[in-house]
Amino acid sequence: MNIAFTVVSRNYLPAARSLAQSFLQHNPGWQFSIGLLERKSVTVEALPGEELLYVEDLAIPEFEAMNRQYSIFELSCALKPFYAHYFFNARGADRVIYLDSDILVFSAFRLYEQHPETEIFITPHLLASDGRVEQYELFMLQGGIYNGGFVGLRRGPQALDFLGWWKDRMTKYSFQGKPGLFVDQVWLNHAPAYFDRTCIVQDPGCNVAYWNLTGRKISGNYRVNEASDLIFFHYSGYKLGEPDRMSVYQDLLSFSSRPDVKPLFDTYAVMLRELGHDEYSRFKCTL
Repeated sequence: MNIAFTVVSRNYLPAARSLAQSFLQHNPGWQFSIGLLERKSVTVEALPGEELLYVEDLAIPEFEAMNRQYSIFELSCALKPFYAHYFFNARGADRVIYLDSDILVFSAFRLYEQHPETEIFITPHLLASDGRVEQYELFMLQGGIYNGGFVGLRRGPQALDFLGWWKDRMTKYSFQGKPGLFVDQVWLNHAPAYFDRTCIVQDPGCNVAYWNLTGRKISGNYRVNEASDLIFFHYSGYKLGEPDRMSVYQDLLSFSSRPDVKPLFDTYAVMLRELGHDEYSRFKCTL
């Protein structure tokens, strides 16, 4: 059994559903689960074929303490390893993929076949070919070399050890803005040194986002630099209310300077609206 998942509160459900639909379109045979950060007293109607897995269903002993000390953003990041461990332990999954909800998938994940011995997959924010932009390099030194928007796992002793270690750290240190910390993401810096079955994914089609677009051009047939398939695009910082901005986190790139990526954002905006972005954005988290 192979399971992909994301973790969101109710107001981000349109993004999570866009991700789920795009993932399943290109990865038949997988299941997709949406981890829901709401109290079970809140009824959320699932779409046909959709699994909504409330955080309370995981019965995490430390959950209430984590909920008291973390913001919703910090909590959603902290729960990634708990959901992944649940899918291995309670569902018997063989492969598990976590993806941030602000992602769309454009082709199949072939990492597992390409790296049959790997148990942990992570993507660096920047490759050497991505332009070596100093501004982004400085941010990554603070926020993490690897992006927490994707983590792939294959059942094995190192993957399970990694999740146990990551869970422990997330019960205490999933803070944003404290010196030396950036939620779950900065902890991934340790993974390649601790676990030798970790693959640092070098495929430029994986986790394309504003921070690496300087070195990655997108063609109309969803190819990156005319050499690799676009696997998934990360719309980090994109807001429907600011449609002319690629990301609220940067001003180096614009749609006028990068018209090649504008169709990707147009596609994303349509999906979000069709799945009820305006309605769901009004909800407040009940945790």
